[in-house]
Amino acid sequence: MPIIYVGLRRWTVPIGSNLLDALNEAGLNVPYSCRAGSCHACLVRCLEGQPADALPEALALSLIHISEPTRPERI
Repeated sequence: MPIIYVGLRRWTVPIGSNLLDALNEAGLNVPYSCRAGSCHACLVRCLEGQPADALPEALALSLIHISEPTRPERI
């Protein structure tokens, strides 16, 4: 099973789990809007490893539009 690490917390999730759901179910309250990855409201950064992504084109840098300054969160 995949293991998610956030700070000092660690937990396993079933294979094929939705990362947004796993993080929110763990109480991390990641914001979201479209639930499809295209609006980028739930964008998080993977610091280590390579997550499997069924729709990698949804996060293409050429498609990301940031309308106001943001502060990256360490997750």
